[in-house]
Amino acid sequence: MKYNITIRTLHLLLALIIISMLILGFYMRYFAEAHNISELFRLHKNIGIIALFLVLFRLFIRLLSTFPKMPDNLSKLSTFSAKIIMPLGMYTGMIMLPMTGYFMSCASGKTPNFFGIQLPNLLGTNLENIALFAKMHFFFAIFMSILIILHFCVFLKYLIIDKVNLLKRIL
Repeated sequence: MKYNITIRTLHLLLALIIISMLILGFYMRYFAEAHNISELFRLHKNIGIIALFLVLFRLFIRLLSTFPKMPDNLSKLSTFSAKIIMPLGMYTGMIMLPMTGYFMSCASGKTPNFFGIQLPNLLGTNLENIALFAKMHFFFAIFMSILIILHFCVFLKYLIIDKVNLLKRIL
């Protein structure tokens, strides 16, 4: 049995968006030159907002969906981790990463202009909070990077050691 088409599509789309955004974010932090950084920030903010809405939509769909049964030969710990631990970590990171970016923009007084629509500043300008939200944003970027690597390593462990191809459930 496979996940439904909406879950499968959102999984792939969000994987591509989030990995691309992490790469873009690290590039902006360490390698971008001053002459093109504002365009990169604008792109990063717009895609981050799209990602947040897609994650919230995916969470809504997930709550309404049934899932394929986990293979019988997986341990209880593996099943618990796959059903509870990894989703909690992933959804926390996928929501908090764009939210802390938005909060950082609000604190700086530069709320995102989402493809021509000026978003409200829900927190108000507070220059003292910029550093806090920047640290939180960076933390969640590292957190998501680690979770994605872990997610891929666990998939490889299932595939190579346990001889369970979970990929066919999500593609």
